[in-house]
Amino acid sequence: EVDASKLYVNVKDFGAIGDGSANDSTAIQNAINSISRGAVYFPAGSYKINTGIILKQGVALIASSGKQTGLFAGSDNIDIFSYTNTSAETTTSFYISGFQMGSGGKSGVGGIKIFGKDNAVRVSSIRLNDTHFIGLKYGISLHLTANSFISGIFSSGCTDGIIIDRCSDTSLVNCKVQN
Repeated sequence: EVDASKLYVNVKDFGAIGDGSANDSTAIQNAINSISRGAVYFPAGSYKINTGIILKQGVALIASSGKQTGLFAGSDNIDIFSYTNTSAETTTSFYISGFQMGSGGKSGVGGIKIFGKDNAVRVSSIRLNDTHFIGLKYGISLHLTANSFISGIFSSGCTDGIIIDRCSDTSLVNCKVQN
């Protein structure tokens, strides 16, 4: 029997404040690490990220509705969300939806970076939806991924809006990149 309480966690239950000034990195990472699969929910707020957040296979990140959840860098040269496959097997199932991401006045900040290991060991089944990227080094950077669906993305003032490098079966729907 599956315990439903283990499939859904709220970042605020792990100490995230979401006030735009407190460093919420550790609380968010702890929320992600607390479940093996399921969803991490971010209530409306401005979450300051001083250390990049490492994504986890099978764990979805979902913001409150209405684009009221912002993630902003508190340090230079970080990726707000990232995952790099270092295993010998393809990793699957990544879902991120409903965020606004910005540099917070910091330099060299990336939005979402997902990298596979090589042509045989990719990251697969990626869903990135309804997220806005403002003033970043890049909004989305995918490398050696497969079966990705990217929809409702808006990128403004980013050096690179969406980077798709050596990926297969990637769909982009209703996305806009502008400077």
